[in-house]
Amino acid sequence: MPKPVTNKSRGARPRRNGELPAPTGIEAATFFIEDDEYAILSFPLPEVRIPAELTAAEAEVVRSALDGRSNAEIARQRKTSSNTVANQLRSVYAKLQLSGRNELAQHCVARSLCRKKQHEADSR
Repeated sequence: MPKPVTNKSRGARPRRNGELPAPTGIEAATFFIEDDEYAILSFPLPEVRIPAELTAAEAEVVRSALDGRSNAEIARQRKTSSNTVANQLRSVYAKLQLSGRNELAQHCVARSLCRKKQHEADSR
C-alpha cells in the first residue's frame, strides 16, 4: 500500500468573487494496476451551516439537497411530493436571494467559514 502524501501548496492564486477557498488537508496516494497509475485524493469536507431564518422543513430539504439528493429522492424520504420539495427550495432561494443549489452550497459553506473566523477573532 503506498504511503499518503500531503499536498503542500506553494502559493495561493487570487480567488474570484464568490469562489470558495481551496480545501486544506488534501492527501494523495498513488498505486499501479498493471501498467496504469491511479491516484486517490481525499480531503475533509467543509462544515455547512444551515441559515437560521429557514423553517424546520426548509432546513431539512436544504440538508438533503446539499447531500446531493434529487427532489424526487428528498420527496420519498420526507413522504411528500416532488412539487412540495421544489416549492420549499424556491422559498429558500427567495429568502436567501439565491438562484440554485450551487449558490445555496456556497452560501452555507461561506456562512460557516465567516462564523468560524468571527469566533476565532472573538476568542483572542
